Amino acid sequence: MGKEAGKEHVLLKCDSRVIIATGFGGSGREYPDYLKRFGEDNVEVIRWDETCTDSDSHLVKLKANLPKKEPFVLCGHSLGGSLIIELMNREKVPGLQEVVLIGSSKRIKEDAGLKFMMSFPWFFLWIFAFLLVLAFPITMFI
Repeated sequence: MGKEAGKEHVLLKCDSRVIIATGFGGSGREYPDYLKRFGEDNVEVIRWDETCTDSDSHLVKLKANLPKKEPFVLCGHSLGGSLIIELMNREKVPGLQEVVLIGSSKRIKEDAGLKFMMSFPWFFLWIFAFLLVLAFPITMFI
């Protein structure tokens, strides 16, 4: 079935620019198949970083990376797909031709605790965790 199943699929034919919005943990991933299939000049990967602390900052970054004067296809995985859905719910996206969603949820749940933690620099969170371990050693619970 392995070789037979591949023959049933038709490759996406796309002359437009392809924008890939990764999931939250996709900052270090590479997408060689997309680059090979659609061309390195035709694919842009949007990766998230520590400056994006809530859904609105993610949407600002996503919108800033969309082409202004050419048609494009948006591909979103996980958080990237959820942000694409949220963007399309909020406004019309000029130039958008197609959307491909992979493992995406239709709603993004904001967590106030996570939002508070993400507003801190990561270095201070590591120091806090280290001090917490020193203050409450595991041997107290054994």
